[in-house]
Amino acid sequence: MMFGTRDKFTYLECASCGCLELLNPPADLSRYYPRNYYSMAKGKVDLWLRYLLCPSITRYWLGRVSPIGYLLGRNRRRLPVLDWLERHGIRRGSSLLDVGSGAGGLLFFLRGLGFNRLVGVDPFIASDLRFPGGITILKRQLGEVEGSFDYVVFNHSFEHMEAPLEVLKHVRSLIAPGGRLIISTPIAATFAWREYGVDWVQLDAPRHLFIPSVEGLKILAGQAGLHVTDVVFNSTEFQFWGSEQYRAGIPLTDKRSYRRSPRDSIFTPAQIAVFTQRADELNKSADGDTASFYLEASRT
Repeated sequence: MMFGTRDKFTYLECASCGCLELLNPPADLSRYYPRNYYSMAKGKVDLWLRYLLCPSITRYWLGRVSPIGYLLGRNRRRLPVLDWLERHGIRRGSSLLDVGSGAGGLLFFLRGLGFNRLVGVDPFIASDLRFPGGITILKRQLGEVEGSFDYVVFNHSFEHMEAPLEVLKHVRSLIAPGGRLIISTPIAATFAWREYGVDWVQLDAPRHLFIPSVEGLKILAGQAGLHVTDVVFNSTEFQFWGSEQYRAGIPLTDKRSYRRSPRDSIFTPAQIAVFTQRADELNKSADGDTASFYLEASRT
């Protein structure tokens, strides 16, 4: 529905935990992604500008003096993972693996926290990428990654993975002693799924192959030798306006979409404000449609 194809897909909903799994993924998913989806950048100039400017935005988000960060970041949504990482303190030299990193967007922001050993992995980028300051992005599958990392991050990439249990088992082998796994993902069995069903914008068929519930992810984590230490709900107004658009037959790429043109959309500023307030309320009641999970390796 992102592009208005209206192709039909079948999801299995677990009667026990509420997880959702796509049963009939297409053999070729490329037609369901924008042409520039995998590159995550318009070109080399754009990529290097992001590399240079993202740390300034991070410093502004963290309350530090950064005039450039203020100009660029004041109207952008702050990344939830930054708060958690800052609270736990980053030792210089800490290593982090970003799974499904694209061309490095999140890694560029994390430089502002003091990381200097940052690795991304994504099988769909054109080639390996290397940047000053200890950023390396590898064109390969997760299963081909070896080594040990203090942090492993899935920033809205876990839901795109096949065989989630096998993914978690491999990640368990990559986490250094005392390390952490962070998974930010849409959440099934929450208000938006109950309210909108197949029109729920985060269902995002067929790109989202597996959407966990909170209970379902805890079960998978246990089976992989991990345990969840914290869950932070961070859903936004997108769950409302995106799903309401789908109900009205308006794809995200349509000229009437709020994403493309708020002025030409079907929503008033007052409606968006209500959606934002409702999202905050759902997060407080642990019923928002996205969350970040923080996991550690279980003791054996």
